[in-house]
Amino acid sequence: MNVRKSFFPFGLIVLTITSYVLAETVDLIGKVQNQFGNPVEGAELKLLSDEEIVAITDSDGQFYLSGEITSVKRKNISELKSRTVFRGSKIILFLTKFSPVKVDIYNVSGKKVHDFNLGTLRSGFNVITVPVKQLGSGIYMIAVNFEGKRQTFKYVSSSGKIAGRVSSRGGLSEENSLQKSAVTTQVIIDSILVWADGYEAASYPVASYQQSGIVITLESTGGGSRLDNITKNCDGCMPPPISGGQSGWGSRYWDCCKPHCSWPENTNHYCANCDIDGVTEIDCFQEAGNEWNTWLQGTKSSCEGGEAFTCYSHVPVAVCENLAYGFAAVPGTNAACGKCFQLEFDGGFRHGEPKPAHALVKDKVMIVMASNIGHDVGGGQFDIMIPGGGMGNFVQGCARQWNVDQNDRALVGENQGGFTSYCQKQLGWDADPEDTRSCVRGMCDNLFGKDPALHDLWEGCIWYVEWMHAVDNPTFKYKEVECPQELIDLYYSSKHPKP
Repeated sequence: MNVRKSFFPFGLIVLTITSYVLAETVDLIGKVQNQFGNPVEGAELKLLSDEEIVAITDSDGQFYLSGEITSVKRKNISELKSRTVFRGSKIILFLTKFSPVKVDIYNVSGKKVHDFNLGTLRSGFNVITVPVKQLGSGIYMIAVNFEGKRQTFKYVSSSGKIAGRVSSRGGLSEENSLQKSAVTTQVIIDSILVWADGYEAASYPVASYQQSGIVITLESTGGGSRLDNITKNCDGCMPPPISGGQSGWGSRYWDCCKPHCSWPENTNHYCANCDIDGVTEIDCFQEAGNEWNTWLQGTKSSCEGGEAFTCYSHVPVAVCENLAYGFAAVPGTNAACGKCFQLEFDGGFRHGEPKPAHALVKDKVMIVMASNIGHDVGGGQFDIMIPGGGMGNFVQGCARQWNVDQNDRALVGENQGGFTSYCQKQLGWDADPEDTRSCVRGMCDNLFGKDPALHDLWEGCIWYVEWMHAVDNPTFKYKEVECPQELIDLYYSSKHPKP
């Protein structure tokens, strides 16, 4: 892949006057990671103001930019345009002139829940830190008013840390008071420019030339919807057929719980677990102990009232029209954690005469990685992780994470079998497969399609409808195989070393 040179949407915005400054020492230390928290090796970095100050990340994604700036040449400010970008809790605002700046926050109903008048800010880079952790769970619009313009950003909050009282709609009540002092601005003096093969180029604002602990996240250029490959031709994509193998069958589930393979007592192949947003990785465990002994204490599962949930990135995804990757609870011992199995669908049905949908998945192949060891999973059974596949025996996690009534069958489906089992009860077990698919698709849209925070789950659910034809408990031949790198990258926790 060619290195992208026309990059850095922010990096192109530079401070504006030609000036000469005294020599200043640069010591910038940090790491570059991808969107899954894995290190990016071989990423190239340079300082915007002095392209001779460069670095390349090592195998751990670490970098050290060092040198001495003796002069900084900048363009005329009148040639540039003001703009703003929202990153996490920070608004990075570039002004072409001194300007009053005001930030308004609205809830999903369009009601303003707070505003911050920041006064007049200087021209150049400004960073505004918004106290988003004090917002209740919900969807918010953050509007930035500057230079007579207004730019808005959407923010999805899953925070449980709420300052003051939060209304039942998820927005801040009028009695709540986010302190104005919690909104701060910071002057940016330079930028680190970053690029790597396979990733979108990025820039990182620098407020001081002496910083450590910098973390720069790159987004893969292979972005887009997980659904794009469902109709893709499989030429050159298919793995070799397995020889031998055993007979098995596939059920489905998604219970939102901390994966079995995230517990330290179960394995040292630690599967990632996430915060309530389903995206932010958290520690699988922490060290605990006393003056006599130490041990590893697992982060408590959401299904036991804790903070560890399944990561949304573990939804199934199509590689092409006849090959898909995913995760599953598998039969066996703890030693199965992190192992992969190739499933070759044979058109059969576990519970009797095959239905038309079973013929539609015949000869398709799925490679699944074991992230759970199901105590209720029988020999040869693979419980494939599919959003809308049923919460199983543990319903508390999803009820909390999605803020739903776990007993509303029309919304969440049957505990065992999820959407498909509910649709079968409504339409009949021998219904036309397209009618069943249409019913399941509607349930995907109803539960996951209305909330942007659940978009990953919606894609995984629609994958089940389109790639797997909403099939019920198909049979297959299976065998352990080497894990694809894509599954390895998604599986392993970035918080703990790989074995």
